Amino acid sequence: MQLIKDSKTPLSVYNITRCIHMIYDLIRRDPDTPIPKGRAIGATLASNIEVSSDDIVSHAFWSNYTIFDTYYRLSRNSSNNLTESILNLE
Repeated sequence: MQLIKDSKTPLSVYNITRCIHMIYDLIRRDPDTPIPKGRAIGATLASNIEVSSDDIVSHAFWSNYTIFDTYYRLSRNSSNNLTESILNLE
């Protein structure tokens, strides 16, 4: 990954974090609802498109599937479009 204005400069942790926070600002939610972690969003999206549980666990470096299923899964309904449900795409 590189900066758009200066493609020779690699992205820093600060720049990546800032981009992630800008994405979090797009998430529609009630004021009292916490913003889901990026890790949970990614794993749930993968699960919803039927990526194998072994692949989800190995890519996230979790010790087993129960960690994902208990703490990170945002939705169990694979017919929902998670991206549309958390981002205002209208």
